[in-house]
Amino acid sequence: MNRTHHTLWNPSPAPGSLPRKPPAAAANRFSGNDTTTFVGPAGATAIESAIGYTSTELMAGFTLGLTPNVSVYGQLGKLFHSGGDARVSSGAQGSLGLNVVF
Repeated sequence: MNRTHHTLWNPSPAPGSLPRKPPAAAANRFSGNDTTTFVGPAGATAIESAIGYTSTELMAGFTLGLTPNVSVYGQLGKLFHSGGDARVSSGAQGSLGLNVVF
């Protein structure tokens, strides 16, 4: 019986080899209410809205080594409505970048 093992992440790469990093993932939860404050000469009045929201953000990212000193990174995420009267969400958002070590 043959078994094949693929390593997705090597925590200590050999000297001179390309850097390897694990894929990244994150989940965040946001919630809140809006408060408006009116300020006048006699004082201030805060009015809090009864409309609240809860949103969940899911993200995934990667880093790919091109040389021992240069790597490319990217991430993709989306904000989903999770509850409350206000609907806070977004389309897919992403970023791509370059890391250079001098």
